[in-house]
Amino acid sequence: MTLYECIEQEYGLPTISNRELFGIPEADQNLAQILGIEIGPPVLRVEMLSFTYKGRLYEYRISYFNIGDQKLFRELM
Repeated sequence: MTLYECIEQEYGLPTISNRELFGIPEADQNLAQILGIEIGPPVLRVEMLSFTYKGRLYEYRISYFNIGDQKLFRELM
């Protein structure tokens, strides 16, 4: 069962839409430590928002992808 199926079945909140914003920031000290990389190289940042009925936001997720080593770090808020 997917996360979205679980949320819909348990709480009656179907996912109506998702929005994503992409950016390419430089890895700061904290992110470099998490990904195990040097400070400074560009990483892919993806912010995702999930909405249910009437545009109600119920999930905000930030993911970072280290292109060089193909490592992914996700932070759910």
